[in-house]
Amino acid sequence: RLDQEIIDKYLLNMAEDTSKASFSGISSFGFNIGVVDIYLSNLNIHTVNDIVSELCEKDKAETLELASNIHRATNGNPYFVLQHMDLLFREGLLKINEETLELDYELCKVLERISPNGDVTNVLIGKIDYLPTRALDVLYLASYLGNPFSAKVLEHIVKYEIPDPAGNSALSRDRVASALATGIQENLLEKVEDTVYRFPNDSVQEFFYSNCSTSTNKSLQHLRIGRLILDYNEHSMPVDETVLFLALDQLNKGTEDITDAKEKDKLSRMNFLAAKLSSKKSALHSATKYLRLGFSLFDEDAWEVKYDLCLEMYSMAAEVEFNTGNVVRGTIMANEVHRHAKTIEERIPVFLTEVVLRATQGEIRCTMEL
Repeated sequence: RLDQEIIDKYLLNMAEDTSKASFSGISSFGFNIGVVDIYLSNLNIHTVNDIVSELCEKDKAETLELASNIHRATNGNPYFVLQHMDLLFREGLLKINEETLELDYELCKVLERISPNGDVTNVLIGKIDYLPTRALDVLYLASYLGNPFSAKVLEHIVKYEIPDPAGNSALSRDRVASALATGIQENLLEKVEDTVYRFPNDSVQEFFYSNCSTSTNKSLQHLRIGRLILDYNEHSMPVDETVLFLALDQLNKGTEDITDAKEKDKLSRMNFLAAKLSSKKSALHSATKYLRLGFSLFDEDAWEVKYDLCLEMYSMAAEVEFNTGNVVRGTIMANEVHRHAKTIEERIPVFLTEVVLRATQGEIRCTMEL
């Protein structure tokens, strides 16, 4: 198979360069484990020419110009080398010579088709031209979900975003299954696990996302998808924390289209929950991101109408910002608590955070004054 030959050459190219592998030992649960970190680079021009020469059954000197142009067009990325060759063959620019069994081509015509200077857009457009509309619409929606994505979640979204006129949910499942199979066949998707898929390259996902033909603006589309994922997760047993984060990230990308005050309040609380979950896992930068997104949904009278939530979020934000080295923003968060807290007891957690920070900075006098 063409793709297997590409992969074999790719791995061989990496194996020959031992400088790209590093070895280390770590101790985990009392055992010494050898760890090998392999850093894979793109194919060099000689490897690309080896591949083109073997596939065309021609001498390397004869295929060098073609290989050089493919290498320049793809930067040696093995996935896009494969896609270029596949598209050239599909469009009849590479033809099997029935007498010699070589792949013949007219170099001038082939070079006109090859994308210049690493621009792979033309290749993806060429691939998409062969996709049926039913599959294409599903892959467009899949590109919103990130990489990788869950087929189950995608099925739920397609059920409502591309509903079957007869309301038959089984047909929606069949449509997704057919689209995923088509994506795999066209080398636009890979199956990771039983119900998990991914785009083989971030550029492929970005291409689908950027060229989505939906009439809905992207912010509103993210909002609709976030609502559907949230609905899916609320009806799943048990509730999947990963899917919850996925729903939240989609909703956060659609905040500009949220007009309902109750939905804003719910989303700010979800961001606070995500911040707490992230903090427990020591993912403090993620916690900071969710807290800031939560604050962006507050109205000017937030302290008056949701005092307890504001107190908790600003107190946590002060600690997280300080712990991530953002002293200025941490001070702003702390001052918000000092300004609005109703009792000294409610200010104590922030006081303690500030004491620890200033003590670690050697500001003993300031600490004593606090």
